[in-house]
Amino acid sequence: MRALGATLLPVLLAVALLTGAVPVAATGNAPHDSAAASAGAAAGGAAIADESAVQHIGLTYDGFHAEEATVPFPPAVVVPGDADERILRVENLGDLPGQLTAQIVGVRFSTDAVHEFYRELRINGIPAVELYHRETVVRSQVLTPGETTDIPVRYDFPVDSTGGNSDQHPSVAFDVRLTLDALLPGSGGEGPTAPAGEGAAATTGGNADVPVAAGTVRLPRELPFTGVDLPVLLALAALALAAGSVLSAVVRRRRR
Repeated sequence: MRALGATLLPVLLAVALLTGAVPVAATGNAPHDSAAASAGAAAGGAAIADESAVQHIGLTYDGFHAEEATVPFPPAVVVPGDADERILRVENLGDLPGQLTAQIVGVRFSTDAVHEFYRELRINGIPAVELYHRETVVRSQVLTPGETTDIPVRYDFPVDSTGGNSDQHPSVAFDVRLTLDALLPGSGGEGPTAPAGEGAAATTGGNADVPVAAGTVRLPRELPFTGVDLPVLLALAALALAAGSVLSAVVRRRRR
């Protein structure tokens, strides 16, 4: 019996490996990306999502006030070939639909911005240096009551990068600002715009418009002038007073 078990054990292990019953572990040198999950999916079917990388956030729009949440991303130590992703799962907890906007803001560098590291490190497909001192929209969409949406925030550092080889140890920290506000006129809720890195990302530093869902009408940030300017009214009043004074003086002279 022991001889039979010793003979069958290698066969059973081989069958388990071929059918994916035994999970495939990533090597210690693998970057923190989805390579291991892809290998597991290829060996045994669908990959299991890493729920530890998902952060749940609930927002509410009450019809009068927008709600905002800021998610910090502290500096991380990265080496060439590193990549990682964090999912912000946003849910509309209110009774009204709202316009969800996600922006990368408050980008902070640990060293001078001219360092090569900041040109090579990419956040959602955008070089970190292009996010510095800007507010970059990575998602804008209509979120109906009870609806959730996943917003991926990912960084990639190329395997052939040399920007990290420095005694300064450069790093990047930033925040993601999530806002649920009133729907814009004409919003049809057709779905989210393309995340930054897969399409055109918008940066806002003043009154620039940001990308919105298809069919959405963006109101101007400054309303057009529709009345009479106050300085003009004051000038007209002064002119009228002066004309009245002149006319009064002429009448008095004629009476004399």
